[in-house]
Amino acid sequence: MRNRSLVLCGGLILVVAFAGGCRRDPCEVDNIEQSGAIDLGQFSDAETRMELPLTLHNEQDVDVFEFDIIDQGSDGNPQLYLWATGHAGEQLTLSVEFQCSSDIMENFTCDGFEDPSRPGFCSRTGSGEQHLHVTYDCVGGLIDDTDNGFAVVTVSREGASSGGICAAYDLEIFTD
Repeated sequence: MRNRSLVLCGGLILVVAFAGGCRRDPCEVDNIEQSGAIDLGQFSDAETRMELPLTLHNEQDVDVFEFDIIDQGSDGNPQLYLWATGHAGEQLTLSVEFQCSSDIMENFTCDGFEDPSRPGFCSRTGSGEQHLHVTYDCVGGLIDDTDNGFAVVTVSREGASSGGICAAYDLEIFTD
């Protein structure tokens, strides 16, 4: 059963249907909003997970996060998994830009749209849950711990026609 709420947003009253999850005003500025990228620290291939309830509080809002990915041993190269889930069928764009910290990247694969002119870039746009799975290899031996990298994750809206001028969404980041 869906709950319906009236939300006052920029002088407009919006009817919002919630299927579950966090019920928050999508027009409220989230608690990590600031100019520039938010530094999330270090993630590692020893399974690091972070879940963030967020908002895009107006049509121009873009959330940007950056973090290091640390290769902690010989259990294979780290993998990055990203999920962005809009709460009301929002049309979201989830993108990641990745680069190796000290070596040259020799392999990058992602299950989203890869732009050949931007090595290490991948994105996906749509409504509902957007998912990206990134694998990479930095120059080094077969069994090494040199596959440290740096990721910049961006969440934005693909136009405001997908639902009001604001959007609530959840971002999940997982490294393995």
